[in-house]
Amino acid sequence: MMNIEDMEAKHLDILISEYNWDNGFRVPQMVVDSKNCELATALETFYLADGYSYLLQNNSESSEWFQFVSCLYKRILDESFSKGDLSYSIPLTKTQIYKFKKVNVPDIFITDI
Repeated sequence: MMNIEDMEAKHLDILISEYNWDNGFRVPQMVVDSKNCELATALETFYLADGYSYLLQNNSESSEWFQFVSCLYKRILDESFSKGDLSYSIPLTKTQIYKFKKVNVPDIFITDI
């Protein structure tokens, strides 16, 4: 099997979209740490890891989940990921987007790329 670090962006995207989250955060962490991970994959990973709950501020700061999602949130805000060629549609309804805008969730988490 190919090393995750050497995978192309589109393969990282496929890997994370098909990942079984019951297996923990090791593989998702390797995906977002890859030099080839694009913003679309990082956002998809954020939402697949239940970033929605993180944005609602309903979280336990000591959990492995919180550590993963909060770190990824900060890296996305810090523009640690290139835009690249991949796209991602934010999985939120218009009502959810409206509510997030009212509480000043950064646009990058509520805008398709």
